[in-house]
Parts: sequence; C-alpha cells; structure tokens
Amino acid sequence: MLVKAEPRLLVLDAPVGVATQSEHDFYKPIRAFSKQQLVEEALHLAGLDHLDSAQVLSNKNGYTATNSILQQTDEVLYLHKETPIFDGPFSNTTYQHRIREALQHFRAQGMTKEILDAQETILERWSRFIFHLPYAFHGKRIFTELFVQEKKLAGTWETLNEQLEVKAPNRSDFGSEAAFEKVYNQFLKAVSQSAEYRALVKTKMEKAQRVSGEVGNMYTGSIFLALMGTLEADFQENTQLEAQKIGFFSYGSGSKSKVFEATVQPNWKEVVAGFHLHEKLANRTALDYVTYEKLHRKQLKDSVLDSNNFALAAVGTEGNTLGARYYTAPTIVSEVAID
Repeated sequence: MLVKAEPRLLVLDAPVGVATQSEHDFYKPIRAFSKQQLVEEALHLAGLDHLDSAQVLSNKNGYTATNSILQQTDEVLYLHKETPIFDGPFSNTTYQHRIREALQHFRAQGMTKEILDAQETILERWSRFIFHLPYAFHGKRIFTELFVQEKKLAGTWETLNEQLEVKAPNRSDFGSEAAFEKVYNQFLKAVSQSAEYRALVKTKMEKAQRVSGEVGNMYTGSIFLALMGTLEADFQENTQLEAQKIGFFSYGSGSKSKVFEATVQPNWKEVVAGFHLHEKLANRTALDYVTYEKLHRKQLKDSVLDSNNFALAAVGTEGNTLGARYYTAPTIVSEVAID
C-alpha cells in the first residue's frame, strides 16, 4: 500500500473511531513444560519407562552438545503454538461489541467536529461497507445489530419492526440473560431476512463476499482483500463511485476495532485496472490435503512452488546468529498499485 499526498484511489478521512477491550478472543497460547516432563515423554516413547527421569536429567551436566535444549538454564521451557484457541460464538460477540463501540466513537467525533449531524446514518452516508472478514458472510451476519441502531437513529425503525415475524424483545421481560439472548438472536435473524436488509447487503456488502469466499481468512489482510474485491467488481460493472464514501470496520482479536471512512478519488479506476485480482486467483496452485497438512505442521523442507518467491531460507544456529532469520527475495519486485 502506497500512502501519498495526492492518492489516485482513496483519501482517508477523519475521524477514526476506536474501541479496545482485553479479551481472550482467538489467542495463541504460550504453554509451559518442565525439563523433567520432556525427559519423561522421551523415555516413554523409547520404551524406557523403568528409568528415573530425574536421574537421567541430572546427567545433563556432563552433556556438552551445542545448543542443547536441556542445557538451557531455565527450568521451564515455553512453547508458543501458532494454532489459536477460539470459541466461535464468543469471537462473534467480541467483534460485534467492538465495532459498535468504535462506531459510537466515530459518530461522537464526527458530531464534535461538525462532520456528521445527529440524524445522519451510515446507511445513507456510505456507498460500500468494508469489513474484516474471517469468513465471507461474517460482515452481513454481524451488522444486523448496527442496522437496527441506524434505523432507530433515522426514525424509520418502527415501520420495519412491524414487518418482522420476531419483534424486538425487551430484556426486562425475561427471567434470565440466556432466555433473552435466545430470543434476541432469533430477532436479529429475522432482521437479516428482511427485504430491506437483504437489499443493503446486495448493494453495499456482497461484492466483498465474492473474493473472501475464494480466499478465506487472511487475518490482518482480509479488510484489504475485501476492499480490492469490492472495487474490482465495481470497476468491472463500470460503477460510478467518484466522490462517494466507503466505510470500514476493522477488527483484531484481543479485541480491538477501528471504524473509519474514505472518499473515492476521480482516478480510482486507473489503479483498480491493475489489480487483476480474479486473474491471479484463477492461476493459483492447488494443494492436495496431505500436502496442506504437511505445510501446516511444518513438515516440508522445500517449497511447493517452483518460482522466485520471498521466503525464509535459513535460521542461524550458533554464536550471535543463533535464531537469526535469513530470507531470499525475488529478483524482480513488482509495484503494488494501491495508493
């Protein structure tokens, strides 16, 4: 991404709404193991359970192998797993809460700076909605609550509510939070199935879903993929987006969110014409499941691609280079055409 004084694609506008909360949402745990546990497991695998692990471990003082794991001075060894621990419904809830709070912050700043007025809704203000998409349909499923809030802000909610099979529940009518949440989720599902909400998804969210469904979760890259997919689809349909505003809902596990907007520039099509996003996706290399599994478990020594890619070539093993990472880079680096 190129950040320029006079960009051809988008101008990021103030304000930026921010929300954070410390949550164990989709976290990668650090696990601790004692050296004795490690020795016990090795003895068990070797069929040597009759040996005393503490006695075997005491012999390490005479073991002088370079970079030995057991020669490390720490009593406890730490393993940082790349595979995260997660709870899908909990992650959805934290995502929903943070984007709501970030939008409230965005709106409060906008009103203070007289960029927004009290009744202006993002449903009217933004021509496209760009979400962080851990999966393709996440945006449309998570936005229903904000849709209701924006309709209330515009004074048009009651008309829509009367058309729903499940009406908005009142928390005070339920004896427990669990009972309320069950009906509330049914209500949000009814909102998502309404003709008005479906129309919003079709015009302002659906284009991002197409490319996300092709790629899947790119973590911090997913919001940029959603933007590129949306703009390329609009380019192919010859949509006139000049001077229109696009809204962004970013999210990161942990959990935090930013809500901001950008104005589409007059020469946006010049940039998007160079994306060739779907062409690149069509030329991907297919992997069978066995190869994918080996990649995931770091069991392959060689690249599955016979091409000139940026890649980790080696990790230092001695002296002050211990743990140092060495990379290979392509001899030809193409410019990323995003302003």
